[in-house]
Amino acid sequence: MRNSKIAWAVVLLLALRAGVLWAQDNGSITNMPEALKPAAEIYTKGLSMLDQGKYDHAQDAFGSAIQAVENIDSPDGRKLLAAAANNSGNVFMLQLNPEEAERRYRQALAAEPSHALARNNLGAALLKQGRIEEAQAAFIEAVKADPKSALPLNNLAELLIDAGNLKLAAQYLGTSLQLEPLNRETLLMLARLYYLAGMSEQEDHVWETLIRVSGDDPQAKVLVASRLMARGVNDKAGKTLDEVLDKTPGLPEALLQKARLEAATGNAKAAQDILESLVKTYPDDAMARHDLAAVLLQQGLAKEALVIALKATADQPGRAENWFVRGACEERLDDLKAAETSYKKALKQAPQYAEALNNLGILAAKQDDTQAALSYFAKAVAANPYYPDARYNLGRALVVSKADYERGVRLLVAVGTGTSEASIRARTFIQDLETIAAGGDPGWNGKETK
Repeated sequence: MRNSKIAWAVVLLLALRAGVLWAQDNGSITNMPEALKPAAEIYTKGLSMLDQGKYDHAQDAFGSAIQAVENIDSPDGRKLLAAAANNSGNVFMLQLNPEEAERRYRQALAAEPSHALARNNLGAALLKQGRIEEAQAAFIEAVKADPKSALPLNNLAELLIDAGNLKLAAQYLGTSLQLEPLNRETLLMLARLYYLAGMSEQEDHVWETLIRVSGDDPQAKVLVASRLMARGVNDKAGKTLDEVLDKTPGLPEALLQKARLEAATGNAKAAQDILESLVKTYPDDAMARHDLAAVLLQQGLAKEALVIALKATADQPGRAENWFVRGACEERLDDLKAAETSYKKALKQAPQYAEALNNLGILAAKQDDTQAALSYFAKAVAANPYYPDARYNLGRALVVSKADYERGVRLLVAVGTGTSEASIRARTFIQDLETIAAGGDPGWNGKETK
């Protein structure tokens, strides 16, 4: 009998992925006319808040700047409006709210149609909503608006890589590298392309280049290590982080990634030790606290994890990740009502939070509410079309419920081509379906065959 607890894929730790990129607008707003100086000062304050990670304060500042200039029809007024609207959209993206981000990016483009960053960022917001063709069109327009920028070229390449068109993606990356030969994001995507193409020697060369171009910049090396982890190249990630920590002991960003690497490679206790030290040294570090709760949960210490998650939601109720990990703790403790409430509070902060939508689908499935489960899984896939856990869960639910058997099988086959745990589950599930089709018994229990 297969253990039913592995039937659904649950996400506890935040996934690390290079992903489609959006950009902050730090354009100069100096020498503004006297009438615009108060709004420019508010805008500058918003940039400072954004750099400090104070997203709510940044959003307030950008919103105030927009209100102050949106009725001023002058070149400088439109320039300031576009910059403020673009960065307001960026804050919404950080808060996982791409619908509001899209609204702001369109406002920026209405003020300044040639704003290439806003055009690129609009593509990122559209993609986050699953509107792939519109996103691709936005990136193409961004390339036209600024042919010398690598950013939209990289985003087009990322889209093509996800679609499996590696040849055309390679052309875009080649053009991008001609513009910026040592652009880290371009090299990261090139490494991913070589990985997918099975070109290990070329991939290794790119990783070596990435580490070399990072030089003595510890933050850059931490970024490279995080991307290596996202691609499953854990040995190189570990070596890179160790080098950083040898030269800059105690660097919190490096320690956080080291803890994530330990957790990802099954060393949850080592991860716990690092995170507990981080939380003690930096009590306001929201990500360290979030990850500590997740790692405790990974070790089956749900009660201890919940204590930390409760404090996190009390101290920072505006962070969706805190509500998500709290919900995961409550779910593990079989307090399904509380878990549902926490996941929904995560969605209130971030309506397109795919992991929360996915786990709400799991809760619905546990309570035999097939329609609700299908709805949540579909929303999770729409929020992140490349999220393997949600695609697996939707495919499995469509097959088991017989709501759309053929579509479910197509989803499972697509997920099964990857290397994630969800991909392994998908391949096993497809084998079971083949066994049933041949008249065999895969060993499912009654509940799983419903």
